[in-house]
Amino acid sequence: MVSLTATTVALGGEAHLFLTHEALKAFLSGTLDEARPSFHDPEYQAYYEEAIELERTPNLTDLLAQARARGKVHIYGCQASVALWRRYTTEQIEQLTAVIGHSTFLSLARDMQLIFL
Repeated sequence: MVSLTATTVALGGEAHLFLTHEALKAFLSGTLDEARPSFHDPEYQAYYEEAIELERTPNLTDLLAQARARGKVHIYGCQASVALWRRYTTEQIEQLTAVIGHSTFLSLARDMQLIFL
């Protein structure tokens, strides 16, 4: 998600991210770099973990910050996810462009290329 966002912005595009549940929590709590995808293939999982340890993959927080500095990244938090967790502070919520529902995001994205991860 972060790499696609950075690439889109680097190519002159605009990125709109809709974060839910654990992705939202990782972003707002500042633990994005600790988030790890879960792979079905144990061999690939080990390869991925090694790449992180050897810093062969970019720092996600820095990569997203660079993309956001260009001003073309909009990050939306899922309204239901925010209501469910109830532990986000005002300062955390202010990191988002807005807190919106699924239908609002899909309406915003109607004419955009969508990528679901």
